[in-house]
Amino acid sequence: MFSNLGLKVHITELDVRATDRAPLTAAVGGPAASSSARSGRGPLLPGRPLPPIEAMRNILTLTDAQVARIEPLLAADTQNIETAGADRTRLDEARNATVAAIRQLLDAAQQSRFTLLLTPPPGGGRGPAGPPPPLTAAQQQALAKRYGEIFQVFLKHPSVVRVTFWGLRDADSWRRADSPLLFDEAYGRKPAYDAVIQALAGAGVRK
Repeated sequence: MFSNLGLKVHITELDVRATDRAPLTAAVGGPAASSSARSGRGPLLPGRPLPPIEAMRNILTLTDAQVARIEPLLAADTQNIETAGADRTRLDEARNATVAAIRQLLDAAQQSRFTLLLTPPPGGGRGPAGPPPPLTAAQQQALAKRYGEIFQVFLKHPSVVRVTFWGLRDADSWRRADSPLLFDEAYGRKPAYDAVIQALAGAGVRK
């Protein structure tokens, strides 16, 4: 319709939810965790995943030796949280133990950044506090597929001359709990980015 009017069309504030927050939180932390996670208040919940090791490496400037010691702690934390189920006391104990163990491996400056990483200030139009939850391979591919489909539609209409995303990386998105953008919190390129580029390349559009 807009093409027929001879107008130039700008698509703005584009993002795509990659997750359904209820299963992601309730599967580990139970209904109470799901409700609190959506509120955007308070610290990182015991039932939510800790930041992935690559995010910690970049944000905390970890050494290789620190990474080697923290990775097993994160793996054990995931297992402990799954074992605890919906038992809030056990969830608290498991997460507190992991955080304490990680803190012992950090210097003072890293500990300060670690605290901010776990409990970023709420508000500012952002989504729930805490880092974006890591996506599964299936979620990454589903997000990539959807972005590719969207751009294929745009490319069918020459009147669409500009597309603007609602942010660059998931950590700064107002929907960051849904990991909706093309770059993760560590500025890593997601499969969704490649899907957009492939759609453009297939239509003969330069990057």
